[in-house]
Amino acid sequence: MRSETSIAFFDYLGNRAMPPAPMEMVFRRFGIHFVESNSSSIPSHSISIRHTAANLRQIQACNIPRERRTLAVLEARVNEPFPFSRRAAQTYGQIVFASHYDTQERELFGWPWTPPQLNLEVNRCHRIAMVNANKFSSAHGEQYSLRRAILREIVAQQLPVDLYGSDWTQSKTRNLAQALRHDVVHLRDQARLRHRLRFSQSRYQSLDTQSFPSLGEIDDKFQTLSHYRFSLVVENDRTFFTEKLMDSLACGCTTFYLGPRLAAVDDLPGVVLLPESPASSVTFMRRYLSTPEATINEPGVIRNAAITTFAQTAGGAWENLAKQWLKFYRQTKNYLGT
Repeated sequence: MRSETSIAFFDYLGNRAMPPAPMEMVFRRFGIHFVESNSSSIPSHSISIRHTAANLRQIQACNIPRERRTLAVLEARVNEPFPFSRRAAQTYGQIVFASHYDTQERELFGWPWTPPQLNLEVNRCHRIAMVNANKFSSAHGEQYSLRRAILREIVAQQLPVDLYGSDWTQSKTRNLAQALRHDVVHLRDQARLRHRLRFSQSRYQSLDTQSFPSLGEIDDKFQTLSHYRFSLVVENDRTFFTEKLMDSLACGCTTFYLGPRLAAVDDLPGVVLLPESPASSVTFMRRYLSTPEATINEPGVIRNAAITTFAQTAGGAWENLAKQWLKFYRQTKNYLGT
């Protein structure tokens, strides 16, 4: 039996699941519920956090028409080019973005983000933490190569930094092989999606990562960050905002940041905006680390301001979408309860 106001939610892996609590609460206020995977009810709408062929087949099996399918985009174009293509617009009725990318034409919903539950450390080591895997992209606008270039400059200038994450200790040859493999993937994706072919000019830079101060992978990112006074966040892409900055600030870290400029972020305590030049960025961080401790914001102040700001960005688009659906049902006299 089809419920006229119900949603099938597909998570990042393409599995049918229940959504993050903030999203569910918004729709519940409008009398719209999510159909669990083991339910016999047939959903009328779908929301996918990531496009996959598998979840599209499930959506089509439920006979959900294009105008009732929503794709929620959490990744930048350098990682997931499909949502930015004409093919995506032909597959989904609504495409909403977690970041401020392209919001003149498309809806912004804010990250489905919940602040970590932890006790903030007050006495922290006066060092910089960076938590990232060593990744690659060949797409124009990627900042993975900038991240490596800044780390190379940090090593050269001997700044106190601890690097966490996978694949930093692999050889230059393996890094080059990964970069070349991404060239092939990028070429294939752009041809398939009929995008203009543009490669990152800096993708082969700073491939000798074995000299970086890597401490390997960690079990708990938030507990690790909570022991540091500073952290370094270099976004994946010049245009797309992800959870990295939010996580760092929620752990109370003064955060050196290179990414898309957001008005709300500029005014947050704890955010230190870096210039794009690796040498200038590291020189700037060195000067900041040498400032008196009393001039640095307390972890609790940083955390509270960040949580308040990011909580305000989430939910608006989901409310707009719920209202659109209910208006549609009223107009067609199929609205639940009439």
